[in-house]
Amino acid sequence: MLPKNFPPFPGHEIGLYAVLYPARQVGGDLYDFFIHENTLFFAIGDVSGKGIPASLLMASTISLLRTLSSGSNSPSQIAYSLNNSIAERNEADMFVTFFIGMLDLRTGVMKYCNAGHTPPVLTSPDRTVAFFEMQSDLPLGILKNHDYQEYTYRFVSGSGILLYTDGVTDAENEKNEFYTRERLLEIVTQNQELHPREFIRSIINDIQSHIKSHELSDDLSMLTKNHKIYQFFFVIFK
Repeated sequence: MLPKNFPPFPGHEIGLYAVLYPARQVGGDLYDFFIHENTLFFAIGDVSGKGIPASLLMASTISLLRTLSSGSNSPSQIAYSLNNSIAERNEADMFVTFFIGMLDLRTGVMKYCNAGHTPPVLTSPDRTVAFFEMQSDLPLGILKNHDYQEYTYRFVSGSGILLYTDGVTDAENEKNEFYTRERLLEIVTQNQELHPREFIRSIINDIQSHIKSHELSDDLSMLTKNHKIYQFFFVIFK
């Protein structure tokens, strides 16, 4: 159900690439992206749990996201409706950490909402790399009728953003050592100017060099996008 055709927007000056490696045969990570009226809609999420139950909730979340996004230009309203839909039939007590953004391709202004997801990484034209410190909120599916906060951020020319799940920093090697936030910042700093496909590969290779022969304990997926002026990297590791 996840987008797999690249480049996805031949009529737009946008490059985008994504990969997914589930820890099992099926996984619960999700990402999506599409353009509507000069706005890039994008989302990333991490379903609690693994296996078939997580993948079913992932599929339901993707389907609901597409339906709700067609009639709304508010990330917080979409998160509100998604949360209620998941909470109403959440017999397994699962939840979804979720980040949704809407980027105006003409102005560089992004509206976004963060439902308990890991903070993205921002890159600047001067090659500064830092975590995007933001207000987090409850994951989807925990509390019905919860109001989510919406925020805005304006990208300057040459800036970028990296989205990922906690499987990136929590990837373990045979000594039970984590990949860490610091190592993620280091590899992003070194490779932030690469084409989306090569950028993704550089992170995958670095994680593989860390875990070596140790099996993935969580799903691994990544999505990266760049624009003529702005550069965006959406990465999922679970």
